[in-house]
Amino acid sequence: MEVHHGGLGLPTAAEEVTLREFTLCDADAEAFMSWASDPRVARFQRRDAYAHVDEARRYIADHVLPHPWYRAICVGAGADRAVVGSISVKPAAAEEGRLFRASVGYRVAHAHWGLGVATRAVRAAAEAVFAAWPWLRRLEAVADVENPASQRVLEKAGFVREGVLRRYILLKGRPRDMVMFSLVDTDRRALEGPWTPMGRDALHFSGFPISIIPERDTSKAMASETSRSWYGCTAAHGSEAGTQL
Repeated sequence: MEVHHGGLGLPTAAEEVTLREFTLCDADAEAFMSWASDPRVARFQRRDAYAHVDEARRYIADHVLPHPWYRAICVGAGADRAVVGSISVKPAAAEEGRLFRASVGYRVAHAHWGLGVATRAVRAAAEAVFAAWPWLRRLEAVADVENPASQRVLEKAGFVREGVLRRYILLKGRPRDMVMFSLVDTDRRALEGPWTPMGRDALHFSGFPISIIPERDTSKAMASETSRSWYGCTAAHGSEAGTQL
């Protein structure tokens, strides 16, 4: 289902952005390398660029598949749909016995920078997690002060710039200043476009067709994981050359 408003033109099939879970297939590992092996993308990530596809396979198996919410960003439609990036949302640790906050991060292959792919993916991810997690009150992201492209992505996705956190993370051994952005549950009604799921597996935001593949219920396992290990991950990765924690 597609709804168009706000004077936006009809999107073409090539502009459609979908999110789906990763698999251990060779195609996903090879697609992962299109951004994971690129120093331009790795610049604002904790890890260095990968040199071999086996590194991508291990990362998918060890980190992506067990993650509470980690999706492939796909562009196109039907048989022409291609994986061009990844996006993840990490719950923060429970406070006073309750989960209420999470962080989003994203990475997009260089060939797809500047095309609105990251913005649409962030919007879709925000829509999906606010719908799936009733406890979620705040979704946040940080972008390096030297990464204005990532800052623009978050602003265009409806996030509010809150300020600069000085020397907030260590990136490849160097303390970095980061810009904090957030989207809270009360912001959503002020954004253009509906924020409710339309149909079982399709979502639409601000005139862009965005599909989300239905996911399994991970809330119990997620609550257990967050109570043990997610604290400190709220300063998520952000950008079309995103910082990954």
